[in-house]
Order: sequence, then structure tokens, then C-alpha cells
Amino acid sequence: MSTKEKTPIILPSETWAREFDAKLLLACCLAERGFPVYVGCKNTIHYNITSFPAGLYLAKDFRVSSDLMFSIMKRLGFTIMAWDEEATLPFDQDEYHTIRISKSAFANVSAFFAWGPINQETLQNAPYPVPGPVYMTGNPRRDMARPEVRGYFNSDVEALRERFGRFILINSNFGKLNHFVNQEVVRPGDVDPGLRGNPNSPKFEKKGELKLELYKHFLKLVSELAARFPDKQIIIRPHPSESHASWKEAGAGYDNVHVVYEGHVYPWILASDVMIHSGCTTGMESYLLDSPVISYQPVTSEQAADNLPNKLSHKVYDFDTLIEMVEEYAAGSRTLEKSAGLDALITPYIDSQDEHLASDQISRIIDEYETSGQLRASSAVHSKVIGWASAKVRAAKKRRDWANPDHKSNLAFDGHRFPVLPLSDVSASIERFQHLLSRFDGVRASKVQDKIFLIEKT
Repeated sequence: MSTKEKTPIILPSETWAREFDAKLLLACCLAERGFPVYVGCKNTIHYNITSFPAGLYLAKDFRVSSDLMFSIMKRLGFTIMAWDEEATLPFDQDEYHTIRISKSAFANVSAFFAWGPINQETLQNAPYPVPGPVYMTGNPRRDMARPEVRGYFNSDVEALRERFGRFILINSNFGKLNHFVNQEVVRPGDVDPGLRGNPNSPKFEKKGELKLELYKHFLKLVSELAARFPDKQIIIRPHPSESHASWKEAGAGYDNVHVVYEGHVYPWILASDVMIHSGCTTGMESYLLDSPVISYQPVTSEQAADNLPNKLSHKVYDFDTLIEMVEEYAAGSRTLEKSAGLDALITPYIDSQDEHLASDQISRIIDEYETSGQLRASSAVHSKVIGWASAKVRAAKKRRDWANPDHKSNLAFDGHRFPVLPLSDVSASIERFQHLLSRFDGVRASKVQDKIFLIEKT
């Protein structure tokens, strides 16, 4: 690499429908500053990490599942920065520190990008030494809902309305209870595999019991809505990690029920008459998109009351009231309730609401690190050899699990979360950003391999 070239940056995306568009926007902002940026499937990047030039890896979390990979990348000479994709979920600090932070992974992060003040404070109060600054930047996923950016989805919205006509959208978030991979299912009394053997707290167990009851209500809701609104389509969009089988069973016998997990959730929200959820981050995203949203809460709890997406939605506690609200939204006689008071609820959770894009905030900070030489990590030869060997062993073990349907690394689940993308789609997405924002002249994509693309300014 020439000394005039900037440090290469890797932006891994675990779930294409949730993260990829936002990370592509960030990649464009970084490429505009002269960085070569690799963006694509996290698993594919990890399997091939030794093929990439050492640079900056921008991680999506710092959980126990990242311990080994972070150790490998540090040995290979990577600098690691991170944010947490799940930072807006309603954890108290103790829960967050237990579930979302691994001491080992956390220690390998050089800088953190917080969604907002609450996330920043939670990270700064971690029970382990904080290894780097915690910058309050907001998040690229928030950028995608901003008025000047959301037009990115216009053609997708039109296509959905052409395909389904008027529809009611149900967004589920029962990943632990209804996981795509059987061995990852966690029901009350089970130990969460993600906690690596740590026992569940009584508080965790109680939350699981309430969540299971809520899940049963939502399964029942599918046929009830289908029967009450035969002239409308009912779209169930499962959480990215969920199995579709139970939802298909719940809608069996109704021609107007469709279980569909395709594309980014934003166009589905924007195209729907109303979106129904309970405690899902899409409730907050619907509010940010100025789209009608109902939080159905037939099971109440302190956690549900404190949940931000629920607070920003029209809260409904029984089926009859839900039907009434859906009818009013569908008829246009009720619109999304917005207010300065509700807007103020978001501020502690998400920064960069009105001024600079979060993607620009993050890019600016990374560029400052580049200018000061802090992105050029050094690693001894023997350390690189160990890192290279560890990466190869890890990749071999993962490939062994590809054919195992009960393993979370199986190819079916991997393809479900991140499909193969044609270069033409990625190039078209960049062109959308160029048109909307009048920026990114000369920024182009090239295909590195299936699911990985290089974004750079030519």
C-alpha cells in the first residue's frame, strides 16, 4: 500500500436487511474522504479475514461472541472501533453490562460510537476499564430515517404497494423464543447460549415468561386480523433471527396473510396503512419515519412501560381497541401522534437528530485518527503468524458447521440473514445516495467476492 493511501476500513454487516444500507451510506461518507472501504457480510469477512489488508475494523458489538475474532484481528494488526447495534433496546445498566459487554472483547476496542447520551453513559460506566473514548455520534441507521435520506426507499415503497395494495404490517421481535436455529431457542427455564453458561437471573426469567405470553397473543392476532379485515393484506415480518414456521401456521387458511422477510424494513413501514408491534425497535423507527404505529400490549409489565418504542407508539391493551385503531388509521381518520414531548423522549437515546448525519460524525472522527496516525496499528511478526493460524483454524471449524441445521453458522441461516448481492444492486444503491444528497461524486463499488464489496472514490 502506498503511504499516500488511507487506511482500509472494514464495515461488517450481520443482517443485510437491518444494517447494510446504513453501512453503505457510511462507506460512501468514508470513501468521500479517501478511505477504501470493504462492506459486506460479517461472517464472510471473518472467514476470509487473512485476505484483507490490516486496517480499521468497525464492529457491530463487543459481546462474548466477538472474543476470539477480536483477538485474531488484533494479532493481525487491525485497529478495532465499535458501536452496539442493539444499544436502543430497553436494558438497565446492569443488564446491558451482563448481556452486551464481554470483558475480553471490550478491552480490544480503541474507540466507541454511542447512539446517544444514555448509551454513552452506560459504556462509560462499564464494570471494566474503558479502553478508549466514547464518542456521542448517533448511528447510521438513524440517518436512513431522516427526511433528506428516506427518499432512498421511494421505489421500494411503490413496488410494495403495487404488489400488496393496502396492507397491515406486523413486526415481530421474538427471536429468542422462535429462533431460526432450533438449538438457539430460549424458553423460560432455558439457559441463553449467548451468555456462555452464565445462569439466568430471576429478572431475566420473569422477562422470558412475559415475552412467551406476549408471543402467544401475537400468534393469535394473525388470524383475528385476517378475519376482521378480509379486504386487506396482513403482512407478518418476522425478526431477522426468527423461524417463519409458527407465523405461517398462525395464518394458515387465510389467503390475505403473508409471512415475508424481504429487504429493509423501512419501505414496508412506509408502504403500510399501519404497523403493529410490541416493544420492537421498529416502533421507534416508525415514529421517526412519521408512519402510523400501534404498540399492542395485551401483556403489561414494567419493562413494557419503560420501552421507548412503546412510548412512541399508540398504546393499545386489548383486541377490540386495537381493531378500532387499525380501522381509523386505515380510513385516514387518525394520524400518527407526534409532539415535542414525544420527540424529547428520543433525544437521550439517539444523537444527531437534526444537524450532521451520524455517518459524517463517525467519518470525521475516523479521519482525525487517520491524520494522527492512530489507525496504523503495529503487530510483531510472530503475533501475525499466530493470528493467521488462529483465523484459519476458526474458519475451518465454521465451515464444518455449514451443513449442520442445528448450528447457528449453518449456510441456510447465513443466507437468510445476508443473501448474495449482485454488484448492480450495490451500485444502484450508491447512485440513490448520490442523487438524494448531491454528494459522493466518483464513489464506486467493485465486487471483492460474494457478499463483500469495495467502496472507494476513483
